[in-house]
Amino acid sequence: PDRDVIEVDQRGAGYSQPSLSCQANETLQACHDRLVKEGINLNAYTTLENAADVHDLIRALGYQQVNLEGRSYGTRLALTVMRLYPADLRSVVLFSVDPPQVIDFDNTAAVTQHAFDVLFQGCMADPHCNTAYPHLQTVFYRLVTDLNRKPITFQTTNSQTGNHFPVRFTGNDLVNWLFSALYQTNLIPQLPGVIFHISRQDYTQLSLLYSQGLSDPVSLGLYYSVECGEDMAYTTPQRLQASVQVLAPELRPGMLASLQRAYRVCQFWSVKPVPVVQKEPVTSSIPTLIMEGEYDPVTPPSNGMLAAQTLSRSFFFLFPGVTHGVKTTNPCPGDIEHAFLDNPTVRPDASCISSMPEPIFR
Repeated sequence: PDRDVIEVDQRGAGYSQPSLSCQANETLQACHDRLVKEGINLNAYTTLENAADVHDLIRALGYQQVNLEGRSYGTRLALTVMRLYPADLRSVVLFSVDPPQVIDFDNTAAVTQHAFDVLFQGCMADPHCNTAYPHLQTVFYRLVTDLNRKPITFQTTNSQTGNHFPVRFTGNDLVNWLFSALYQTNLIPQLPGVIFHISRQDYTQLSLLYSQGLSDPVSLGLYYSVECGEDMAYTTPQRLQASVQVLAPELRPGMLASLQRAYRVCQFWSVKPVPVVQKEPVTSSIPTLIMEGEYDPVTPPSNGMLAAQTLSRSFFFLFPGVTHGVKTTNPCPGDIEHAFLDNPTVRPDASCISSMPEPIFR
């Protein structure tokens, strides 16, 4: 109620023009070729350029300083603004951090394994869940193998359109769906039950939850323009292959195939690597609030801790029972943010965290 709020669609995404979104049923090669044919310079879509846009916007609107909030990839953008335009910023709030020094593709396997481990350990620590769904981890990995050997088919409904459609579902599809479902705090309590029901050839719950567990659409043209020049350019096929060794054996072939697909896309996407300074940690004394969710599948708490190491006036908080959208299911993170914005140099009262529950598994 007492602040102006400015929301920014990054270049290439949302309502920004030109849009770098790929069209339905368009291959990534066709999407790339169309964007280039339209005269779009894919090298102009980087975190560095995004940060310059934020700086220009602040100046264009007549502000001397702003409080900058970033979430997920937006945290990498916010950290880059901190590095390049520190005078623009009174304070920074980072939810679900993706630090620039992390090479996302090298980290994908470890992050995925961590996400599943948190779910399995959470169920094991909950007496009801551990009794209802014993040996969840073993059941899940066996199911991945079984479904890759013999996929299933089930009917589901698109939650947006109401249309019914069949889904062919492999073990790798189960891995991808579970990873996506972990983005949503409200789905976490149901996931152990879904795994067990599938293992018993009961696909009713999976059918009901399937479309809810799918990722939101992203601007794939912007995604690859940023990621190919900023992350894939700083790894190798050999490193990608080595990275999957942290996974349970059942998950390695599917993950390696996914990483190799992304590598091939980046070869024809053909954007320049960003300057090496963009891959270095951001060092800053700007007051910064860092907030992470315990169940976050893609930006684990360790990311926030890593970023905090070089932010001398940062406050780190971990929220139990929530995932990537830290603020969406409980008022506590928002209350802490408001207190921080009122006085960014003082550690905000975080006593509300103690009242946040772990998931109540069903």
